[in-house]
Amino acid sequence: MSTKRSDRLKRVAEHFGGDRDLASRRLGELRVAMDQADERLRDLRSYLDGYHAEFDQVRRAGTSAATLQNYRAFLTQLQGALEQQQRHVENARAAFERQKDVWYQARTQVRAIEQAAERKVEVERRVLDRAEQRQLDELSLQRFLGSRR
Repeated sequence: MSTKRSDRLKRVAEHFGGDRDLASRRLGELRVAMDQADERLRDLRSYLDGYHAEFDQVRRAGTSAATLQNYRAFLTQLQGALEQQQRHVENARAAFERQKDVWYQARTQVRAIEQAAERKVEVERRVLDRAEQRQLDELSLQRFLGSRR
């Protein structure tokens, strides 16, 4: 017996459902990576602010030029790390947004196939109902005609 079209559509939906689930998992992973990158950026900003405050205190206290030069060099390195982390956050956010589009397309595709399968099930059910009704009508007609003899 041949497979009903609705069953074939359901299998296709299951296949694409796997793609959707994979896209969803990847989206979750990228969300975690993005959140971690954001947290690291906040930490670096806080660290930089703390060192700026410490530098101002050391400068006001009248320390040596070598110490001030070391602080400036360290603050420059810290600022570079912060800028690098900012780029990392932007890249993580962009990757998350791209994956969100992939996930949304996969979800939309699965929903469309599932809806097509549901419509096909409904059509198949109506065809079956009509066939059963024809059989009942024929049976009733045969009984009616048989009882008249």
